[in-house]
Amino acid sequence: MGDLASDRPDRLTEARAGLGEWARERRDAALSMAEELGVPARDVEEDPLVLLGPWDGFLSSLPLGEFDDDDRVWLQTRIAAFIALVLLKEHGGRWDVAATDDGPRYVVTVTGGDGEERHVDPLEVAGEGLRRGRPVVLHMLGDAEALAGVAYRDDDV
Repeated sequence: MGDLASDRPDRLTEARAGLGEWARERRDAALSMAEELGVPARDVEEDPLVLLGPWDGFLSSLPLGEFDDDDRVWLQTRIAAFIALVLLKEHGGRWDVAATDDGPRYVVTVTGGDGEERHVDPLEVAGEGLRRGRPVVLHMLGDAEALAGVAYRDDDV
């Protein structure tokens, strides 16, 4: 059995090979959730931000304290898919694979306002957002945009 360092190139290669499928599945998850929230997929493809209100209304109606691990994972992956869709459509991001100590991670790479490329892990952002006392999708999206270096600031005007 090899150590993590010797396993890393194979795991990265595998993750990169699955990148296209991963991206399609995330897009499908975001659009499917849009339909569940009552927003036509075509509207979301034009402007994913139309989902902010429906998402926050849905999230505020959930009994999160009663959720088991499977429910939380389901919710986290749906929110992450939405965050990714916004980073892709609104900020010119692209799906990528980043090497981490825990293995490869699917991330969205975005070029920030300063010209620097940054990796944002939508699953991590959604997970952190759900751990807040009262999670709000708009705040999670703001966190993702800040990590990407594309967040609005007053001095941008």
